[in-house]
Amino acid sequence: MSQGCTQDEVLRAMGLTWKNILGERPSTPELSQRLKDERRLRQLEERERECIVNQYFYDQKRFRYWRKAEEGVRRELMTLRNRLYPEDQVLRETREAEFFGGVK
Repeated sequence: MSQGCTQDEVLRAMGLTWKNILGERPSTPELSQRLKDERRLRQLEERERECIVNQYFYDQKRFRYWRKAEEGVRRELMTLRNRLYPEDQVLRETREAEFFGGVK
């Protein structure tokens, strides 16, 4: 959203439609879900960064809280990444287990 406007409102103000943006491709439920999942992935990645920063730089008194929050976000990230990019799942799980000590 931009300044509290929905995507449709922004497009309407610019004199555009989704057909102009997507071309002749129909917007399928699968495409809509994929776009929604990718937006959620970016949100979770930002939340994970915030948890890490809060753990180490801002809130030492609540370190354990932020560590648990990060672990929960990481689990959700892994689930979403596995759904979006199933071909990379084994490699991703191996790397995460090596780097993060197997948080699942």
